[in-house]
Amino acid sequence: MLLCGAAKACITPDLPINLAGYRPDLIATGVLDDLFATALYVESGGEGAVLIAMDTISVDAEFVADIQAGVAKATGLPARAVFTTASHSHSTPRVRKARENESAEARAQCEAYRSRVVNGCVEAAHRAKAGAEEATAHYNTARIRENLNRRVFFPGGEYFYQPKQKNLLPLADGYTEEELGFVFFRSVKTKNFVSVLANYTAHPLTIGDSSSLVSADYPGVLKREIERNLGGTAVFVTGSCGDNHPLGAEAGIARCERMGLALAEKVLYHRWDAVDLDVTTVGAEHREVVLPALTGAQHAAMPRNFDFQRKQAPAEQHPQGFRTRVSLLGIGPLLFVGVPGETTAELGARLKWESPFPKTFVMFMATDNLGYIPHRNAYEWGGYEVLTSSLAPSAGRKLIDEALDGAEALKAAMERRGPPLRLPGQGAGPVPSNAPGQAR
Repeated sequence: MLLCGAAKACITPDLPINLAGYRPDLIATGVLDDLFATALYVESGGEGAVLIAMDTISVDAEFVADIQAGVAKATGLPARAVFTTASHSHSTPRVRKARENESAEARAQCEAYRSRVVNGCVEAAHRAKAGAEEATAHYNTARIRENLNRRVFFPGGEYFYQPKQKNLLPLADGYTEEELGFVFFRSVKTKNFVSVLANYTAHPLTIGDSSSLVSADYPGVLKREIERNLGGTAVFVTGSCGDNHPLGAEAGIARCERMGLALAEKVLYHRWDAVDLDVTTVGAEHREVVLPALTGAQHAAMPRNFDFQRKQAPAEQHPQGFRTRVSLLGIGPLLFVGVPGETTAELGARLKWESPFPKTFVMFMATDNLGYIPHRNAYEWGGYEVLTSSLAPSAGRKLIDEALDGAEALKAAMERRGPPLRLPGQGAGPVPSNAPGQAR
């Protein structure tokens, strides 16, 4: 039996406040749409976990630890069963610790907003668990091209970057992750939608700095439309979008609205052929990994596509590397992998194709913010992501290897407690289907 509950808490900041995603002097003086911390609680066979998705630009390890501790105290869940992820919306404030060289006013504002988000996460998680009820789960995927790979290279190695050089948009043919994944959770008693969880791979920066309004960007529109049509609480998780931008990056509020509506339409449309999950075992795991830091020699060896000088190599500051974590949440045959920064779409694809779970989705900015985590080949071509990264060329491979090893261990543990983690059509009996004219 699957239990599910969902809730959200408003985390819209007091104004004025700095918006972190574009430039340091962009101050918000208004609100386009509210920001939320949304919580999805799932439990099966006595094993429970809560996923908290925030309309924030990032997280950091200490911030995640504060949330996990607060949620654990409020819900009785162990900290390992608390999962976090940030949407990475650029029209939001940074949830960071105040710096010593900042003014007293700025320090107070930082601390106040950070506390507000932590409290919102705790509130949402508590209400989600308290309201959990017996539910069914139905999943589906669709493909939609609302994104592009922003790294544009020519055969000779010349580098261009989106959203700069927009006239080269038709030539932006790098790898894009077009999969839109979604899971519907419905009450057994009322048949109402408890929650809809959606996952897509594109930086939430459709609005750009032409607007100084607080916004969740396209994930906010997507969630709004799902809730307007189906009810319940919509949860959005950004995929591995380190180098995947929206097609209309920084094109304004109208473009944001159109992208969110396009994604919501796909979710609603494919509710009709969603698959009923008959295995809903819940599993939770966090794995520590040490990622090597970039050395001065490695940075100097990269192709210099533009001027970016470092005062000090990351390896000089972090000679032992960066100790961080990946998180793994299993819901039956579905796996959600949380990464500690901005992994590129290519690394996300490797996770999906080498995963032992039938379907795997990536959770961006989930356990920490180590900045860009590029794929290995990117270091041979150069570009913004690698020149600004603090990680050595081997870091991405090491991170994904640890996540895959964790996925193997988690799957084995879940199958010791329940049936094989398969999709319904992979077992005995007929492939499940809807009655004519009946949506799930």
